[in-house]
Amino acid sequence: MQPLSPHEAILQPFRSDYLPAPVHNAPLFLPADAQRLWYLGFVENWTDFQSRAIALWTTNEDVRGAFDKIKGYDVSRPQDTDATVTKDSQGPAKLEHHFRREVLEVVECVYNELLRTATVQKASVFPQSTIKFPKGVSLANADSLSNECDPKFVVRAIQAGGDEETRVLGHAEFLGGRPGALTWAVEEISRDTWGSLRCVLGDIAQWMLIERISYAFLTSSDEIMFLRFNIDTRTEYVNIAPKGEAPMFDHVDAVIEPRLYYSDPIKHSDALDEANGKIPVKLGVLYLLHTAMGLFWQLPEEMGNSLNYAKKTNAGEN
Repeated sequence: MQPLSPHEAILQPFRSDYLPAPVHNAPLFLPADAQRLWYLGFVENWTDFQSRAIALWTTNEDVRGAFDKIKGYDVSRPQDTDATVTKDSQGPAKLEHHFRREVLEVVECVYNELLRTATVQKASVFPQSTIKFPKGVSLANADSLSNECDPKFVVRAIQAGGDEETRVLGHAEFLGGRPGALTWAVEEISRDTWGSLRCVLGDIAQWMLIERISYAFLTSSDEIMFLRFNIDTRTEYVNIAPKGEAPMFDHVDAVIEPRLYYSDPIKHSDALDEANGKIPVKLGVLYLLHTAMGLFWQLPEEMGNSLNYAKKTNAGEN
């Protein structure tokens, strides 16, 4: 296979012909009889995710300049390194393996080349902010996280001194190989049916809160969704004086609640279509990664009862 330029590599859609054909009534989650964690906090559509990714790609002069500087760099598809994944492997294992190899490793390669240019250091998605970008990024696994967290993908920032810190979490849910499973999950958001959005996002949302990570993504067999957490705080003007003393009023944080933003699902086969607001998977990952290398990538230490906005149900139960 001929090497691609960084520009071509990012715009190339993610193929799905490596996956087995969907099986009728296949379980959404494995093991099929395991309990499922649901996310019960606020959810809201990240309405401008695709448009912001397109703007970074098409109108950000610093990003365009950085790609011009590395246009002679050849991006070869990484070679298979996981001998446990064979043509006879099941769908979930193939999805995880190919997504890592054909999406994340390609974006990692391109982004690290971009970070070597002085130009991309100015290409912040946060206007009027001075950001010190890391010297590189690296892919890791859940071994670098808390014991209760088990995402399939972890992206870490490499600082100038060599220290690394987690910036993005990612997970793969095969969802029985059902086409459009994430789109259907969004459509069912108000019904809270098995496989609806709160059900599908349960694990990755909890891991984001545990690790205090603002940005993540979730891929299914044919779609991907990008995620951003905010911790909402509502203040109230209340009497803070001890009992029996003269009243003394002040603003205090009365309610702290998690709010999870989700992008519209993006098809693995989508190509860049500025007129219709469509982006390829790797451009979405590149935009999320670049955003997470800037500001606001870490959730605050004080999150109230955010971790309790969850419940477990038995398989198939709402």
